[in-house]
Amino acid sequence: MHISIFLVILFSCVTPVTSWWALGHQLTASIGKQRLNSTAVDTMKTLLQEHENYWPDHSGPVTAATWADIIKEGQTHYLYEHLYNSWHFYDVPYPVHNNPCPVNGDKTNNVVWALHFLEENFLSTTNQSAARRGIALRLFIHFMGDVHQPLHCLERCFKVNAECGGLTQAKCKQKQQCTWDGSTCAQEWRGDEGGNLLPLHGKYKNLHMLWDDMGGLNSKWIQQEEESGGMKEEKKLYDYTWTTTGLKDLDEYAMSLVNSADTKPNAIPLYDCAYEKYCAESLQYAKTVYGIKPNATPSVEYLKEAQRITHDRVVAAGVRLAHCLGRALAPVANENAAWKVGGC
Repeated sequence: MHISIFLVILFSCVTPVTSWWALGHQLTASIGKQRLNSTAVDTMKTLLQEHENYWPDHSGPVTAATWADIIKEGQTHYLYEHLYNSWHFYDVPYPVHNNPCPVNGDKTNNVVWALHFLEENFLSTTNQSAARRGIALRLFIHFMGDVHQPLHCLERCFKVNAECGGLTQAKCKQKQQCTWDGSTCAQEWRGDEGGNLLPLHGKYKNLHMLWDDMGGLNSKWIQQEEESGGMKEEKKLYDYTWTTTGLKDLDEYAMSLVNSADTKPNAIPLYDCAYEKYCAESLQYAKTVYGIKPNATPSVEYLKEAQRITHDRVVAAGVRLAHCLGRALAPVANENAAWKVGGC
C-alpha cells in the first residue's frame, strides 16, 4: 500500500484471522509501557488521545493494544475496519525445506512489512498529523504482539482431503482442492492458515485458538479479576475493558510475568528492531506447536509447554515494544533514547 493511500485512510478514521486474545496484547503493551520513561509514555498518551472521543476504552497505552482486533471484528464505526486484516500475520510454511506450499501472506501487506512501514513513516516522524500517528501507534502496539505469536508467523503444509484421482485435466482444473501436476490430477497442498484449519477437541476449536489463549496460562488470573470487578463488562476474547483498579492489577500481573520468565529482559535479543527476525523465531517452536494431531484433545504436558513458550513470547514482545517505540519516539521527544534499561 502506498503512503498516500494510507494517509487518506488515516484521515478518514474520524468518521464515526484473531491474534493473541485480548490479554496477550494488553500484557505486551503493559510491559512495554513500564519499560518506557515518562516522556515517551506521555507522547504515547498524547497521540492516542486524538481519537478518545470515538474509542474511549481503547485510547490508553495498554487499552489501545486491542483496537486492531476490534476493527477487524467490525465492532467500530471505522470506515476501513477490514483493510488491515492481512497485516496481522506472515505465515511461513513448515517444514521449511522442499515445501510445496507458498508463504501465507502478501509480500507487502503483512505483519513484518506493517511494523517497518508504521515506524518509518508515522511514528519516527512529526511530518504526519497527530491523528494519523495515533492510529499508526494503535496498530504498531498490536502488531508487535502478533509477530511474537508463533502461529502468526508459521503454518503447517498438508494435502487436502479431496477425490482427485482419474480426473481429466479440464475437470481437474474445475474441481476445488485439486491441482493438475502436468500429467495427473492430485490433491492440492495448502497451509493450515496458522493452525486455524487444524481442529482440536475440548476447550479449543482449533490449534490457533489454543495458542491465542497462551495455552490457558492466564485463566486463573482472569477469573480473579472478573470476580473482583476489575473488568468493566462481559469480556470478549478479542477485547477486555478494565476499571482503574483492573488496569493496575494488569500492570502488576505483567510485571510478575517478566520476573518469572525463563528469559530475563536483558538477555532478550533486540536485533535493532529487525521485525523479520522476531517473526522467524517462530520456526524454533514449530515441532512443539505441531506436536499434536488433528482432532486430538491437548494433553496437560502440551498445554504446559504452550504456556511456557507463550509466557516468554509475551515478555519478549513487551521488551521489544519498549525498545522499538523508544527508538521511534525518541527524536520526537528530543531525547537520545526513550527506552530505559531495567524497569519491570
